[in-house]
Amino acid sequence: MWPKMGKRVNLIDPDSSPQIRWSKKLLSLSRFGLKDRVGEGRPIDVAASSKSKRIRAPYVRNAVFDEAHMVPPKSFVRVADDIAISSPELLFVEMGETMKPAEHLMFGMELCGRFSRHPDDWRNGRAKMDIAPVTSVARIEEFTASAKWLRGITQARKTVRLLAENAWSPTEAIVAAMAVLPLGEFGYGLGRCEMNVRVKPDNEAIARTMTKESRVPDIVFNGSTVGINYDGVVHLDLGGIAQAGIEVGLHPEVRATQTALDKIVRDVRAKAVDDIRRNRELMANGYTVFPVVKEDLYDEGGLDKVMLQVIGALERTTDADLSSQREALDLPFATRQRQRLIWSLLPGSREKRISSDLGLRYSDDPATVREMLIGF
Repeated sequence: MWPKMGKRVNLIDPDSSPQIRWSKKLLSLSRFGLKDRVGEGRPIDVAASSKSKRIRAPYVRNAVFDEAHMVPPKSFVRVADDIAISSPELLFVEMGETMKPAEHLMFGMELCGRFSRHPDDWRNGRAKMDIAPVTSVARIEEFTASAKWLRGITQARKTVRLLAENAWSPTEAIVAAMAVLPLGEFGYGLGRCEMNVRVKPDNEAIARTMTKESRVPDIVFNGSTVGINYDGVVHLDLGGIAQAGIEVGLHPEVRATQTALDKIVRDVRAKAVDDIRRNRELMANGYTVFPVVKEDLYDEGGLDKVMLQVIGALERTTDADLSSQREALDLPFATRQRQRLIWSLLPGSREKRISSDLGLRYSDDPATVREMLIGF
């Protein structure tokens, strides 16, 4: 999970003092609550301002940020008196060297979003929700515009043009990334979007019909009133109802089990009713928002069908020409590759194998980010 952001600073060169030489102990990550991997075959990444400042050891991989590969001021974040790590903006650029476009876009949405994937198992681990973003699209845009000859900068400048902030969950980010990813990268090429922006009624007559002051569609495409809501498995806790029913069957004499079942049924019903009212109230405000469910992602061609409906709505309500997108959805090879890409980004063992087949590097490393350790 992302730590609380420290003070932004310039690069701090490695310094082993008072020790004369570097050792594995000096590079230990345990003092930061991280698993110590020094000497386990994976080198520690260390940044320096010149070649002469590098740490010369087999368990270190150096990155030199000199005049030829200059970073903007305050490109690092201090996490201790003697150590700083790459800022989220610099990290976004660095990962542009190792990540495929789809995963890089999702990574940017995580940095600018309100969730964090599990650091040891990004695919199947429980993500942390409702956290503050560590950066913004504007900060990344400013950084990529001023950075000079950094590895990953070319892709970073392409990715940031598609980036949306304020994603609330990993799966929501997957849907958004696929929607805006260019056709050449097997996305749907629908242009930029906004995420989780509140829609308020624009007149008193509509306001009187609403059960809440505002509604929040997950995704709305820029320049339109067409969007998408992702309703996941936990959205309606049907599994909880089944489990509570089993408990009642096993222990019918225990009143608390029936009380628990009654409560969860009421909660699920209330959520289903609220979903219907949400969709209805968004329609009253002129929005066409298509629900996407888990099955649309896991069933072959499922998301394609939804996106064709989205394309139709965009064509009816805007002046967009989406004929190229329709043609791409008719190409068998592109359809297969797109579905494999969707699967590769989802939880599951099959999805992990597909990710490996496609060479996606997001899953090669159990940590969401690689640590850049500077200034011991």
